[in-house]
Amino acid sequence: MSESTPLGWQTLESDGLDQRDGMRAFAVLLGALVFCSLVLAMVQFAVNKQAPAISQIFLEHILVLIGVGGVYRFSEERLESIRLAVGAVAVLGTIALISTHYTSYNTPDLVAVRPRWGTFLVIAYAILVPASWRYHLGVAAASVFVQPLVVGAEVMLGVLVVDAGLWRGLLLDAVPATIGAVVATVLAARQYRLNQAVKDSARRLGNYTLTQKLGEGGMGEVWKAEHKFLGRETAVKLIRSHRLFGEGVDDRKRHVAFARFEREAQLTAALTSPHTVRLFDYGLEDDTIYYAMELLEGVDLDDLVLVTGGLPQERVHFFLLQMCDSLGEAHKHGLVHRDIKPANVFVSRQGLHFDFIKILDFGLAIEQQNYESGERLTMEGKITGSPMTMAPEQAFGEPVDARADIYSIGCVAYFALTGDSVFKGVTAREVLKKHVKAKPQPIREYVEDIDEGLEAIVMMCLEKKPEDRPQSVTQLYKMLQLCEFDRPWTEGRARRWYRSVGMFEDSLDVYAPDEPTPKLAMTGLTDE
Repeated sequence: MSESTPLGWQTLESDGLDQRDGMRAFAVLLGALVFCSLVLAMVQFAVNKQAPAISQIFLEHILVLIGVGGVYRFSEERLESIRLAVGAVAVLGTIALISTHYTSYNTPDLVAVRPRWGTFLVIAYAILVPASWRYHLGVAAASVFVQPLVVGAEVMLGVLVVDAGLWRGLLLDAVPATIGAVVATVLAARQYRLNQAVKDSARRLGNYTLTQKLGEGGMGEVWKAEHKFLGRETAVKLIRSHRLFGEGVDDRKRHVAFARFEREAQLTAALTSPHTVRLFDYGLEDDTIYYAMELLEGVDLDDLVLVTGGLPQERVHFFLLQMCDSLGEAHKHGLVHRDIKPANVFVSRQGLHFDFIKILDFGLAIEQQNYESGERLTMEGKITGSPMTMAPEQAFGEPVDARADIYSIGCVAYFALTGDSVFKGVTAREVLKKHVKAKPQPIREYVEDIDEGLEAIVMMCLEKKPEDRPQSVTQLYKMLQLCEFDRPWTEGRARRWYRSVGMFEDSLDVYAPDEPTPKLAMTGLTDE
């Protein structure tokens, strides 16, 4: 894959490691050439009375060394376009410096090979630094004209006199420069194709080709991908084994973890709630577990609240009912999510439906019955989940059931209503201690007109002891249904909100069930 840089060049899309290594190698090569050039310049000064002064020789080579340092420094630059711009300037600038004092080029001594260094430099740059052939064609073509431009400037300054020998020398030197430009472009194109093939291979997992990184978290990465045969766009989550266990974990523990993920993938795929992200596929390649899931359009609750602040209580209520639909089915199948947090609650558009909740990332889910039978396909002594929304019993590493997810639902609801976490701390350990011992601030201190029933339900979910919380998501759902609001949140209100922020504009004017029919509209009724 390729992308257009700010400079308009088509450059290799990658993590930049190959290109950075190449830039550093080129800088080392350029430094070696500077040393050789200095030696030959000193020989020239000794045998050629028309050679430039020693001070000028050293000035030229100091300038090149500055360029070498610049290439090495900017090889670490995150922006690829800046790296390539610095490399191009270094190549062309070095050729310009070694093209000065053209009169010395036509002498029969050893330094007559000096102008060929520019050709060598362009070819070496094309080999070492992976970038598109268009970029290297531009650099190589520019290198052909550098020497005539330098000579023209010296003629204008009176350093050189135009005669037949000058034109003949320029013509003869243009031949290897042109050949070098062609060779450099051909080599760059071949190198680019090889790099593309390697990276395309590296970006393929099973039947999926990874096309764009969507995000990265503590457990792995999420990529936009395309199915090899169906052409369907999906979201693929990658989980590297070293992120789970660190380096040097024995094969037994690795096998246990892979078996757990395989079983959980199968169980998650069996869930049918429309509010649970659909799992299409699962696999293991090169010590990497991957899930292929439906690709969603929208924003997660974490980002939504961080941008807008606390949400209207009717909207949060609307979200909670949908979350209960997803988790209620999961719990019925014996699955406990264990990582319900705002980032795993995705506010999406599904067809013509807006504010459609999807629960993400069942990757930490566990089977409740495993604790009852004593069988645990999990890493012993490993606490998993998010400190911001972790139930007290989960923080202790104790066995958890559906009530741990209910506590997390309370944390998510508290965050969505107030725009703030239930507990905050400098470290994760400090936050977990507060979940175990501290009492949360009442929601009414943040939201003055909070519905008393909704606040009571959320605070009940946040009780320290599991037996003091709602005992099932089904019970929680029924409690939420008893809440009444003067203006309940509807998809019509959701569409107006998305219109105000400029999201999903392609679907906002399409008829949806929540909108009035033309007949009702004529009576003056409006969609509230």
